[in-house]
Amino acid sequence: MRAVLRIILVVLAIQVAVTLIPFSILELNNNAPNKTLSMIFGSTFAWVNFALLVLLWRMIFETSKKKVALVLVLIVIKYGILIGIFSNTSKITWLESMWFAVGIMANPISVIIGGLNYKLLMKNNSKEN
Repeated sequence: MRAVLRIILVVLAIQVAVTLIPFSILELNNNAPNKTLSMIFGSTFAWVNFALLVLLWRMIFETSKKKVALVLVLIVIKYGILIGIFSNTSKITWLESMWFAVGIMANPISVIIGGLNYKLLMKNNSKEN
């Protein structure tokens, strides 16, 4: 469980850094609170989605014998919820969809950097032992 929490926290730290770079550029160039809030909302949404997905995958693969059925249920429910959320975000008046997408795109970047970081740490730890 510690490794899973470490991955989630490393991705969170990287995602905060990746989100703060465009955030600071937006705030320095012009006072655009809707763009900034949209980006932070998208980034937070993507990270929570990632963290829940990691925890659920871990629970499925450690505790269940019927992995395929639970994975299919997880995928169907997850994408149903995501489709519902994305279809309703267009109704939020202050949310700017382009900056919401920029915030969401911070997550894949963070996951890739966090995964590479974790892999390098694991490689270094195995060399030391």
